[in-house]
Amino acid sequence: MKIPAEYLFAARVVLVLTGFNIAITIINGLYAGILIALHRFDLSNGTEVASAALRSLAIVVALQHGLGLISLALLHLFFNAVRLAVNFVLAGSCILRCE
Repeated sequence: MKIPAEYLFAARVVLVLTGFNIAITIINGLYAGILIALHRFDLSNGTEVASAALRSLAIVVALQHGLGLISLALLHLFFNAVRLAVNFVLAGSCILRCE
């Protein structure tokens, strides 16, 4: 695959950010799985819907302001990290209430 020289830096940064996104998504699966196992579909689905809606809105705003590919990758990383934090807190509180 040939990447033009002017996009090479952006491609490298996006590749690294994608790796972090994958790592966060794998870890997030653990906490989302805990919520599902505890039959807290309301919390799991609410987190997913809110994250998707806010991410979509942020992408539209970013594109309207002319931001590039690196900014979009950072947005995805940010929203995945927030979703991980929310699922971590929700799963922890659900586990503590079950004991």
